[in-house]
Amino acid sequence: MQCPKSTNEQHACTKILDAAEQLVAEFGIVSFRFAEVAQRANCSNYTLYKHFKSKEDLLVCLFLRNCATTSLHGFITSNPDLTPRQLAVCHPIFSFVATQRSKTFRSLRLVSVNSLCWQLASNEKETALRRRVDLFWNTAQFLYDNAQRFGELKLPASDVHQVTQSIGFFLAGILSAYGNKAIGAHHLGDSRDRFFHFLTMQLNQFVWETPFEVVELQQVEQRINKFFDNKISNYKNCPNCNKCNEISEFPWQASVNIRLPTTAN
Repeated sequence: MQCPKSTNEQHACTKILDAAEQLVAEFGIVSFRFAEVAQRANCSNYTLYKHFKSKEDLLVCLFLRNCATTSLHGFITSNPDLTPRQLAVCHPIFSFVATQRSKTFRSLRLVSVNSLCWQLASNEKETALRRRVDLFWNTAQFLYDNAQRFGELKLPASDVHQVTQSIGFFLAGILSAYGNKAIGAHHLGDSRDRFFHFLTMQLNQFVWETPFEVVELQQVEQRINKFFDNKISNYKNCPNCNKCNEISEFPWQASVNIRLPTTAN
């Protein structure tokens, strides 16, 4: 199903997704019924089916509007003083904070990105999901490239993708391990403590101008939490999500270009 274009349609879709997210929070992803969404959103079945053909369409859209990539631009532009070093760690910490602050998103990122779910969604939703996941990885690559150009990351430009892969695979694993709740707590420990401990280890496998310390990463976390407290509602909507559907590369070079060197290091 096509994403809404007009203001009225975007408003209607946002109401439907708000209602669906409430139902997921109350009953869980498996138990909530697609037919209940229209009643909760106070809209007609016609309006619901006009924009979403199935429960899978809803789950994909709920993931898209909650995922880190959709609002990371807002965080970066709201914090123009972030250094290339701080920018390099934004995307894993932003993802961690997003999952910690939303039980619903923790469930969505486990289910919606599973091919058994999104392959049942409409072609348009599948395409949007694939592009958003690519955008997440492209964003990470851009920010690590930025750190390398500034001399913060001591790697040849051709090897920076190894950092993107290392942190991306680590992030997928640790968020899934804590999100599925099946692993005994005695194996996992405190999620925040373990996340920053192992993220620091992953980063410091590579040579940086100065090795990362946990306290430095937690300072970035504090700024991200402040953004979530004050501004996240500005980005959790159809218009902002639609903007991300139109792009496949890191779209916000203008937000960080004051930190790009005029010549390569």
